[in-house]
Amino acid sequence: MTAFGCSLLIAALLAYCLNWLALLPWRKASAGLFWTERAALLYPARASSALNFWLIIMSLLCARLIFHPGSSPIPPAIGSLLGALGGTYPMTREIYPDLTFRVWLQIVASQLALGALGVLVIGGFALAMPGDFGWVTWLLLCLFLLIHFAVRLGLGIRLMRWLRILRKPPERLTRIVGEVAGDMGVSVRATWVMRSVASNAMAFTTTRDLAFTDRFLEQHPDDEVRAVCAHELGHLTEGRWILAARFTGGLWAIPLVLARPISARYGFEAVAIPALVAWLIPLLLKRLFRGMEVRADGIAAAKVPDSIVYARALERMYRNNQMPAVMPSGRTRVHPDLYDRMTAVGAKPEYPRPLPPKSRSWTSWLLGTVAAVLAIVVYMS
Repeated sequence: MTAFGCSLLIAALLAYCLNWLALLPWRKASAGLFWTERAALLYPARASSALNFWLIIMSLLCARLIFHPGSSPIPPAIGSLLGALGGTYPMTREIYPDLTFRVWLQIVASQLALGALGVLVIGGFALAMPGDFGWVTWLLLCLFLLIHFAVRLGLGIRLMRWLRILRKPPERLTRIVGEVAGDMGVSVRATWVMRSVASNAMAFTTTRDLAFTDRFLEQHPDDEVRAVCAHELGHLTEGRWILAARFTGGLWAIPLVLARPISARYGFEAVAIPALVAWLIPLLLKRLFRGMEVRADGIAAAKVPDSIVYARALERMYRNNQMPAVMPSGRTRVHPDLYDRMTAVGAKPEYPRPLPPKSRSWTSWLLGTVAAVLAIVVYMS
């Protein structure tokens, strides 16, 4: 069997088995529990599935380098990626029983293509950079910035339309957005429906577009759609400094793009400094944008006749997405916990504050250990 086929098969089996094992507590104990308790049992398995996806690819690539040194890593990398993706479908189908394989494949393929384009742009510019800070380096950096700003100013929307991630909205959504935007005095460039397995809504602040997932529109009545629309429109009223932060947020990749000339001039160790900057910038922006989510929640609650409507919409989204009402501590997230969001808008849940779930399943600790050992062997050889 080829390296591609072997990696694809092993990755698919690993993803399926690890996800199956991680879901055991949820399967055995979730029946009859309140939705917040079921979501808390499910969360560690979902978090581990996302992490294990990358650990599987890393482990198989390291194994390939150990047992077949000098061989091309590209076929096993692609095979591992596709296999790990395919191995997650049974888990996704178990969580969302009404999700067909065809719809899942369309969603995954479009998102994979969009992510691959981003990796190719960053990786391509990083590899093309010369080993000095001459005019070629600055020209390539300017081209990278041009692409970045083009994506933020509308090219990203065009790509998502081309990949069929976004499509035109139904008359119902167009009417609701128009009415709410008119009441709030906020201009909207365009409204879209996004294909997704999750119930969600979002605002593209740099282009003034709104997007609502198809599942959200299927699961929420008009009054809740209005309330969530008011939240997203609240983001379009943010100040100039916040808009500038959102506009330039993607520039965290610049230190990675310049890693080669930095390493050539200052030594390989100097790359650690821009890498640290690239890690810190998104972390700091999350803290800033978290405050904007709290602000948008307040706007939404104030713009509907009854704040309970907005709180009910939030709760329905979390319940349908099977996400915990309280998330694990120790991580910076853009959105506050659901329990706190409902309480802040004056609609404290009738149930007591749930305990946070575990952050990971034991499967990630096992696979992480294996991946670390394999990486050490590759480094030592």
